[in-house]
Amino acid sequence: MKPEYWPRQASAEDAVALLQREGVWHIGGCDGCLCTSLSIMNFEIDIGCRKSDASKDGETVVTVSCSSLGVETSDLNLVAEEVKRQVLDAEPQADVAILFREQK
Repeated sequence: MKPEYWPRQASAEDAVALLQREGVWHIGGCDGCLCTSLSIMNFEIDIGCRKSDASKDGETVVTVSCSSLGVETSDLNLVAEEVKRQVLDAEPQADVAILFREQK
């Protein structure tokens, strides 16, 4: 009998590949501005445009968190940087702030 193998946990690289393939707003939806929320591979991503309550000083705010144990800040940053890149592709003049939210 073959041993059972659990599928490996999705990585930040997997999440970035999905974001690149599908696009942030294709996954999270769009109401005509940059604001959206999505959850992919245990990563929670929120984008608040410069007009949202999340914004300070007119910034677009990208917030990333992860519900998996053992996720490093570098993993969160990898996902956040891809989201930031897509925000800047959509609105090149945006001032983008990245925040990391700690899961409880």
